[in-house]
Amino acid sequence: MCLSAEVSFAASVFLVGGGAFAVWKATQINLRYLPVALMPLFAGLQQFMEGNVWLGVNGGDPFTVLWGGDGVYLFHMVHVADMDSSLGLCVGAPG
Repeated sequence: MCLSAEVSFAASVFLVGGGAFAVWKATQINLRYLPVALMPLFAGLQQFMEGNVWLGVNGGDPFTVLWGGDGVYLFHMVHVADMDSSLGLCVGAPG
């Protein structure tokens, strides 16, 4: 969100909640939707880690910035892999 720690944590709550619902709904409808349903959940985790970066920057704590930054980096690695698998699993031949 790049605004503040509070905004990042609030976005995290809504994204994780919506992502959890999307994952539940995907398991009810068709498991092929699961990779796409995981995207808001991952985005919510990324926002949580970004909120920690903000806390570290505003509080002058380099360890919190490092910890949050590592989480953001890990999110980007996982999210790109999730997007690749989503395209392969969701855009398939009918039937």
